[in-house]
Amino acid sequence: IELRPAFGALKVLSSPSLDGATIYIDKTQVGKAPMTIERLASGEHKVGFVKAMYKSYETTVTISDEQTFELSADLQPNFAPITLTAADNECEIWINDQNKGKGRWSGNLEIGSYNVVCKKVGHRNSQRTVDILSTHANEFDLPAPLPIYGRLKVECNDPIIADVTIDGVKQSEQTPFDKMVLVGEHK
Repeated sequence: IELRPAFGALKVLSSPSLDGATIYIDKTQVGKAPMTIERLASGEHKVGFVKAMYKSYETTVTISDEQTFELSADLQPNFAPITLTAADNECEIWINDQNKGKGRWSGNLEIGSYNVVCKKVGHRNSQRTVDILSTHANEFDLPAPLPIYGRLKVECNDPIIADVTIDGVKQSEQTPFDKMVLVGEHK
């Protein structure tokens, strides 16, 4: 008895949106596109693709004995270009607990809601929820963090009057000195 193969192959072709996508055959992960899956049982199989920033895609293919089925797909984008601009150029921009930089950030985000926080030393964080609803460009202005002040009192016994500098900047007032300053460490 001469046995004939009851399998074929599936060749997932390369495309800009598909490259790097995780491939699932019948809900089992098999690798990343592009690739060829050898010795795939003949018959119908569900092939799915999952890639960050793109919509998932699934199709049904029919594999024939000793044949190679070539599959190409264009995944649909599921992201939008966004620009976040902070009211204070010195504050850090955090998106879902990831630091993205200072003052202004541009990049792509998947469709969805994000918690955006502006942070600055000696300030109360400001935050905003940003909803990305479509794949069109989105621009958002972010509120500046609010300063937190504490009172600094400087008194001298000898000499009675002395100049006061804070962080190397001479103040207009002399001792006795009583002024609200930003919380934190100062010289």
